[in-house]
Amino acid sequence: MSWLIYALLAAVFLAASALVEKKALVRIHSIDFTAAIAFTNLVISIPFVFFVDWSFVSPLSLLLTLGGAILASVSFFLVIKA
Repeated sequence: MSWLIYALLAAVFLAASALVEKKALVRIHSIDFTAAIAFTNLVISIPFVFFVDWSFVSPLSLLLTLGGAILASVSFFLVIKA
């Protein structure tokens, strides 16, 4: 039952995030907002790079991850733009 609580909390936080984004975009340009979110994600993610066992990561999985990241970035920008 705990996973259900996590899923509901994630949905609530995602909805709150969308509301804050829309409020912020009244004053901020969408590309600036997208860049700030991307930079924050980068800063948070960098420490995890040092704990990855790279012997288990294949080049194909890295390529697929890169492709997914590019598609996610474009879709995030288009959602913010809309």
